[in-house]
Amino acid sequence: KSLAVLKPQQVAALVAVPLSASVRILDPVLPVFRLVNLLSRRLLWPTFKPEPYLRVGDLERAVELSISSSNAALLKQEQAVLQSIVSLSEIRADELMRPRTKFLTFRPPVALADLGGRVPPSGYLLVSEPESDEVAGAIALKDLWNVPTERLEEYAEPVVYVPWSTSVAETLQAMQRGNRQVAAVINELGETIGILTFDDVLDEIFSPTPSRSQRLLKRVPIRQVARGVWHVTGMTSLRRLVRHFGVDRPASKSVTVAGIVQEVLERLPNPGDECRWGPFHLRVLDAPQRGQLLVELTRTDVGQEDAP
Repeated sequence: KSLAVLKPQQVAALVAVPLSASVRILDPVLPVFRLVNLLSRRLLWPTFKPEPYLRVGDLERAVELSISSSNAALLKQEQAVLQSIVSLSEIRADELMRPRTKFLTFRPPVALADLGGRVPPSGYLLVSEPESDEVAGAIALKDLWNVPTERLEEYAEPVVYVPWSTSVAETLQAMQRGNRQVAAVINELGETIGILTFDDVLDEIFSPTPSRSQRLLKRVPIRQVARGVWHVTGMTSLRRLVRHFGVDRPASKSVTVAGIVQEVLERLPNPGDECRWGPFHLRVLDAPQRGQLLVELTRTDVGQEDAP
């Protein structure tokens, strides 16, 4: 690899023919190797995790070599963006999506008057299927220089469908392959549970402090209200929560605060319900049926006098 990086043309000329011959010889038995590899990973080493193709440190070193050390501020910004890009492979689509309760769909035929004079919060007009409320297409209103008054569904582009467990990185690749700006996130029953837009992914990459609560609810996800007491929105991801407090993430199946409250209580929460998750004590302050959960959080692993 080192020789190939230093002298790519010379090395390519030497190995092109042998590699081509090797590929042709091994091509008939490659399916067998893939099957053996799949069975060994599932039966012998089910918990084996493959090494990532790219690490943040590798990208940071590349940036350091390409940017002069005199511009430290630019280097820091580049590293932050690279960190956000690499982290997309670790974030599931349902962690970043806009939930079903946070967007509207319009069944065709769609007229401009149906919007009520307001642009949807996502910036996209979502068109459903004719016989259901499932998202079928999207219109980027900001890209229309002249918005028609009738039959807007004719300007809609099909959306990309991705399962809830897909990473944001894979979702972004699917959107780019199909030249689409909106992905519909579906559950195991094929029902749409949210959408993920290209703008949402860009916000996650380039915003200094990306937050779904800030983007959808116009409020900070974690707000300190007293010494050792915080108010946390149910939409806040557990990834952000443990990063904010600098603690290890306890085992759980959920990805948001609202999810972990339901997981621990094993039912829908009501105001006043309390539960514990790892080093946190959670008390439900507000639990509207179609709104966002609000939780009061305190630390159980530090004393009140030691809490910030």
